[in-house]
Amino acid sequence: MKAYRQGDYEKALSYFYMADSMGHKKAGRYIGLCYENGQGLPKDYRKAREWYEKSANNDDITSMYRLGQMYEKGEGVPVDDAKAAAWYKKSSYRTDFIGAPALTALARLYAEGKGVPESRENAVELYELADTAGYAPAHAALTALLGKVPDVHTPRVVTEQVSEGSSRDLADGVTDIDVSHIWKPVESIDFSSHHNVLIRNSDGTTVPMDEAWYEVKQIAPDTWQIRSDGDYCYLLAGDTMAVMIDCGYGAGNIRKEAEKIAGKPVKYVINTHYHFDHTANDAYFDAAFMSPISVPYATRPYASFSGIDFLRDYPVITVKDGYKLNLWNRELTILAFPHPNHAQGGIAILDPTSRILFTGDEFLFPNRIVLNITLPEFAENMKHLETVRPLFDTMYGGPGEKDGSVFDAYYEAAMRGIMPDLSYEPSTSSNGPKRAASTGSDTVIYDRGRVRPGDSATVSPEKTLPGERETYTWNGFTVDFPKSSS
Repeated sequence: MKAYRQGDYEKALSYFYMADSMGHKKAGRYIGLCYENGQGLPKDYRKAREWYEKSANNDDITSMYRLGQMYEKGEGVPVDDAKAAAWYKKSSYRTDFIGAPALTALARLYAEGKGVPESRENAVELYELADTAGYAPAHAALTALLGKVPDVHTPRVVTEQVSEGSSRDLADGVTDIDVSHIWKPVESIDFSSHHNVLIRNSDGTTVPMDEAWYEVKQIAPDTWQIRSDGDYCYLLAGDTMAVMIDCGYGAGNIRKEAEKIAGKPVKYVINTHYHFDHTANDAYFDAAFMSPISVPYATRPYASFSGIDFLRDYPVITVKDGYKLNLWNRELTILAFPHPNHAQGGIAILDPTSRILFTGDEFLFPNRIVLNITLPEFAENMKHLETVRPLFDTMYGGPGEKDGSVFDAYYEAAMRGIMPDLSYEPSTSSNGPKRAASTGSDTVIYDRGRVRPGDSATVSPEKTLPGERETYTWNGFTVDFPKSSS
């Protein structure tokens, strides 16, 4: 890809052919592009189509989109709107920004009645999906079709605003995104208004809230656990770049600190969920990866940060289950919880290289869970993660480290919860946060990494299930759940 972007197509093609021979399912797409554009090879639409078909048959959605374009434009094949529509449909099953060009193309065919029955309703629906993903051409087309600016638009989501190639390649793990024309990361967030608030460390020492403080622990090769304040966050380095998983809510430019630790650029952060103690410092980065539902809620300050300005207009890249992010020779996989319990939009990140599953706050305690979802939904979550259980030995999240056996306990308890002979009893537990601050006559002191009194998400999509609660215990693991979900 580096050679391809530099225009050294002969060198790039040699690697693309090798990658294809080794089974890389998307290498054929780039060979097709070279044939289609005459890059290092004679322009040949027929051969381009053959390579696109090879990658499309390996589920490369961008090759499917390219085939749709070829049939719509008659490039190397007779114009066939029906075949174009069929390829666009195959490419548009993902409703994020990677699938947005196909969604937009298919919407246009519905609007014009080409290859599919004319349907303004279908066109609007498809344009809206692509627009919500942040695809600028969809927004323009939808505005023209409706005759007004759409009510829902998410311009912060990066799509075609990044350079040609990069946006298409994000699904392949090519993570060199240029957002300089739409965003400049902040250098500093001003905490000085809270200088007289103290943060107490575990050893009893205190630090002013506006003073940068970091505790760093290496947990695997090229992998670090970092605490500034709020929950733990994590730093993972690949060959040429690194990425943060969450970013805490402590003072100081955590991106610069991470780059010192990794010795590599750290341009992006992945947010496991939208809570402020995981997204407060997103504006230090070029872009933040998060689930679509998290976008409206991320980086909304808690009450204890009143008066501090946290920018929220940083670029966002929305991810869904199965999304791949490659740090150059270190591939991460996004695992979306079907029914997030701790916060809507929660995701986990699997790193097979370190055999770690990064879980955010979905696994808060080693031997119990308080559910705000039903027992069948809890079981579905655990079944989903069980599919990758052979690939991780350890879990790291906001609270810190947990052995993989903790997941096994969660899984077994979840499976017990859907058995017809389940027995349970009334719950006496509380799901409220533990207060963790003390106040002197003139000074407020907060314990580092602990929930602060009065702090909660000011706006959130969660709905608490009503009614009485019940509990059961299986092999020492306790599940507290809404009675209505049993």
